[in-house]
Amino acid sequence: MLCSDSLVVYVICSQRSLHHPMFVFVTAVLMNSVAGSTVFYPKLLVDLLRGVRSVQVTLRVCMCEAWLLYSLGTSSFLLLAAMSFDRAVLSVCLQRSRSFSSKALSTCLPHLLVFCNYSVSTGVEVLQRRLQAGSQPTASVLTSIFQVMIPTVFNPVVYGLKVTEIRAQLRRLLGCQRAD
Repeated sequence: MLCSDSLVVYVICSQRSLHHPMFVFVTAVLMNSVAGSTVFYPKLLVDLLRGVRSVQVTLRVCMCEAWLLYSLGTSSFLLLAAMSFDRAVLSVCLQRSRSFSSKALSTCLPHLLVFCNYSVSTGVEVLQRRLQAGSQPTASVLTSIFQVMIPTVFNPVVYGLKVTEIRAQLRRLLGCQRAD
């Protein structure tokens, strides 16, 4: 997960043709995802490798992780809102045509998918916490893990495959170009 996010960030940073506001926002969202992963995954992986059946953390560590994850979550929502505002302003400024409409849809679709994915996973997490209120700790832990994992896995796939400019640079970097 860290590799896929980092690979897309590397491609955007290393290619001058991708130095546009939209790609800066994409980089920020993916860096946010990397930061969220480093909060959660190292302890989880160490515990899994050790064969620990019950994960225990101190209250201080738990509160720190929660604060970081909620801060990064808020940051993700703000970044996605800024990205949608950027796309909306561009849409209003440009003339309306059939080719523009399909281009606008193809550039807005990845952002919409990421936003919906993040909103649904956050909503499920909040609802699960509110409805079960600690009565099922296993379900609570699983939804927390999915809240962090699903956007982390989904974001680089969406941005790497749906955004044509990034996909082309990734194919070039990985040596997947077709011979013409």
